[in-house]
Amino acid sequence: METVYENEYVVMQYYADKKLTEQIWYPTSKKMSEINFREFMIFWREFVIKNGVKYHLIDARAFIFTIRPTLQDWIATEIVGPTVQKGFEKIAQVLPEKDLFAQISVEQTMDENASQGGLNFAHFASLEEGRKWLLS
Repeated sequence: METVYENEYVVMQYYADKKLTEQIWYPTSKKMSEINFREFMIFWREFVIKNGVKYHLIDARAFIFTIRPTLQDWIATEIVGPTVQKGFEKIAQVLPEKDLFAQISVEQTMDENASQGGLNFAHFASLEEGRKWLLS
C-alpha cells in the first residue's frame, strides 16, 4: 500500500498488486471548497488512467460535503466517464454516517455515474464488505 495523495480533507492509497485505490474522507471535508474537491477528483482520474486502476473503495463515513447536481454531472462526464473508457470497473462505497445531505448527494452522484455504462457500484456498511465485493 502506498499513499499517493493527501491533504486536510482526504487521503488516497494505492494497492498496485490489486489495481485498487482507496479514498478516506476526513471530517474536515465540511470546510472543503468545490475547487478543492475538483482538484482531488482530477488527480484521481489521472491516476486511475495512468496506472490502469480497476477498483476504487470510498470511505465516506466522515464525508461532510454536499455534492451539488451540477457537480454530480461534472463527475459523471469529466471524471468517471474517461476512467471507464480506459478499463475502470467498480466502485464500492461506505456512506456518510452523520450528514444526511452529504449521504444523499453521494448516493445521487453514484447513481449518475452508473449511467456511464460498464461501471459497477455498490454501497456497503463496512470497508471489509466493500473490499471483498471489489476483488471478487
